[in-house]
Amino acid sequence: MLILPKTIIPLVLPFRPVFSKSTWLKAQVLVVGAILSLGERTVTAALRMGGLTPGKQAASAAQQERLASITRKKQIDKLRAEKKQDA
Repeated sequence: MLILPKTIIPLVLPFRPVFSKSTWLKAQVLVVGAILSLGERTVTAALRMGGLTPGKQAASAAQQERLASITRKKQIDKLRAEKKQDA
């Protein structure tokens, strides 16, 4: 089961009722894949980052982890900057 970050859940949860259980899981993978995609946000790029494309086009685990760590670092840096502004 895919677990989305708490900040994204309120944005995607209203769409849950229109998906079946299996389709909802795939939709979540597409959302995460679109967020992690570099360059154009196409369905193919989202599927690739979600590991749902076969063969050479599938993103390696190392590539996915690198992008995820970049995203986490940017989020942490952004939160720290916001805290400094509030202080």
